[in-house]
Amino acid sequence: MKDYTVLLLYPEYLADEYGEETYLAHVSVNDTTEAIYAARLEAAFEFTTTDEDDEFTNPDDFFVLLVCEGHIEDLKP
Repeated sequence: MKDYTVLLLYPEYLADEYGEETYLAHVSVNDTTEAIYAARLEAAFEFTTTDEDDEFTNPDDFFVLLVCEGHIEDLKP
């Protein structure tokens, strides 16, 4: 297994500021296809469990912006 960092864009219906809201996931899987799948599931699950409406969030609605091998931290101040 390898570590991957995946940056996802929130779908328009979830974002307050569409195009600016992202989700950074760190996953340990076998390849980039699995990394994207795992990151989307993680993002959808996290949003669904914290959303007051308890509506299902489709993992495929998160747009993939970046996939990197390794655990990359966001250093933005």
